[in-house]
Amino acid sequence: MAYHRGVPPEETTEKSTPLDRERALVDLLWSASAERADSEVQATARGARGRSLNERIHRSALDTLEVSLAAQIAAANDECARRTEEIEAAAESAGRKVKHDEQTIRTKAVQQAEQHEEDARSAYDEKIWLAESVYEAAIPAIRKAHATRMAELDTWKARLSEYTAAATQTVHGYRQRALPEPTGAPEGATNIEASMGLLAESLTKLRACRIAGLFRGPIMVIPAAIMTAAGAIIGGVMNVSKAMGAPMPSGALGAAGGAFLFLAAAAVLYGIARREVKTRYVPFLNRAAAARAALRGAIELTERTRREQETAAEQARDADLATADSRFKPQFTEIERKLAEVLAQVDAKVPHYQGK
Repeated sequence: MAYHRGVPPEETTEKSTPLDRERALVDLLWSASAERADSEVQATARGARGRSLNERIHRSALDTLEVSLAAQIAAANDECARRTEEIEAAAESAGRKVKHDEQTIRTKAVQQAEQHEEDARSAYDEKIWLAESVYEAAIPAIRKAHATRMAELDTWKARLSEYTAAATQTVHGYRQRALPEPTGAPEGATNIEASMGLLAESLTKLRACRIAGLFRGPIMVIPAAIMTAAGAIIGGVMNVSKAMGAPMPSGALGAAGGAFLFLAAAAVLYGIARREVKTRYVPFLNRAAAARAALRGAIELTERTRREQETAAEQARDADLATADSRFKPQFTEIERKLAEVLAQVDAKVPHYQGK
């Protein structure tokens, strides 16, 4: 087997000797070994060149990869930084928006609560003012009506005193003794106007006594003088003293008779007048006592009415105030509760970025 190419083997001739053939074989081996060595050297050289080329290519590729990787890493870092900045900017913007929304919600909630409270407070104050105004307007009217009624009763009291004084004066004018008012008059009557009307009617009747009116003033002097003169004249004409055997003149005896007859007639008339006065004076005294009791009842009724009206006005005011309190104070509490609930929901649901 030949290890060389392009070298034809030497042709053997019949003249070649074994030495020649051995030499030729050695030459052939040497030539093949040289060629093989050269081939190995070339192969080694080619392998070294290939390894060097591969190392250069590998190093170049590694350098390229390192540059590309560094560029990619830098790009990734830049992208990460950009995205981080964008995220942080978005988060900060969202945080500001959240804070703004939170503040807006809080402000609106507080404003709405304040508006509701202000409306409720205004309505509550109006109710309170109305109740107090009605009470403050009612009390002066009640007291004014009370003062007016008391002035009327004072007028009736003064008129009652005038009527009783006039009745006493009338009775004294009749030359009779005044009587005290009866006690134990029925209480409970309050119609002083009707009682005073009846009393005035009784006083008019008392003043209209005809028989008793004869004893008022010097009226009886005239009939006394007339009867005395008439007795004297009649005695003188009839000469009574001579007929009777009396020592005094007839005229004087007749005058004495006339005077006696006058006194007898006056005594009879006085008795009649006394009964007449008593018949009209006692009803007057009863009506005066009834009028006085009615006056006391009217005064007590007026005072009681004033107290009852003032109490009723006060109770109405207190009832209105209680109604306003029961209606509006729970609203104030509910407004505060709802505001606290809304703010608690805001605190629970809205994130805070206090640490940023």
